[in-house]
Amino acid sequence: MTQNLKFHGIIPANLLPFHADFSIDEPDYRRHLSWLAGVAGVTAITCNGHAAEVSSLTREERQRALAIAGEEVGDRVRLIAGVFAEGTLEAVTLAKDAKAGGAAGILIFPPTLFMWGAHLRPEMVFRHFAAIAEAVEMPIIVFQYPPAIGIGYSPETLAKLTDIPHVVGVKDWSNDMVAFERNLRALRATGRSIAMLSSYSASLLATFILGADGTISGMGSVAADLQAELFDAVRRGDLDARRDLAVAG
Repeated sequence: MTQNLKFHGIIPANLLPFHADFSIDEPDYRRHLSWLAGVAGVTAITCNGHAAEVSSLTREERQRALAIAGEEVGDRVRLIAGVFAEGTLEAVTLAKDAKAGGAAGILIFPPTLFMWGAHLRPEMVFRHFAAIAEAVEMPIIVFQYPPAIGIGYSPETLAKLTDIPHVVGVKDWSNDMVAFERNLRALRATGRSIAMLSSYSASLLATFILGADGTISGMGSVAADLQAELFDAVRRGDLDARRDLAVAG
């Protein structure tokens, strides 16, 4: 594993429990975070991701979710904040919130509008990320969606995004092994220390074997211990352990 990577290893995306009135259940949330932070091999936790219902949260709830995580486990693991927004100006605002809230990095979701032009106009994508990077100057992870959805980036666009110094990783949710390998090769060809963080839960073992540097995964919210064991077995070259854990997972 490249020693210069900003993020690596097992990075679960936490769940966010709610009360019946849709308010955040803080005691259960704190217990969940504490369990995740205590799993050997967990190097960071992603807040405000899909597993935490980010698209349904208000700005204030996202701020509070990150604040609780900081209070509960911020001294044990680094926190990555998801930035889910439909426009660049909103994304900048949320990224500033994340930085003010103590996040060690941000995970940038693609705006839905990219579905109608990002492949034809990749400069849209670059300008979106460049504006966020300029505004907050903190580590950025690119969220790569499945190509079939229409808002996944081409390998060439991913490679171009690494020209932005603050881009340090890609969460690859392409859910296609051929696409995953192409993206991995494109990132490695840049010569930069860019973390390839798999989110291909159905084939996590295969992506680890291909060379993923870890995982950012909502599945990690309930199986972080198994993911950590699997990642460690791959790094050790323990084929028998890999087989057993892949079946168990």
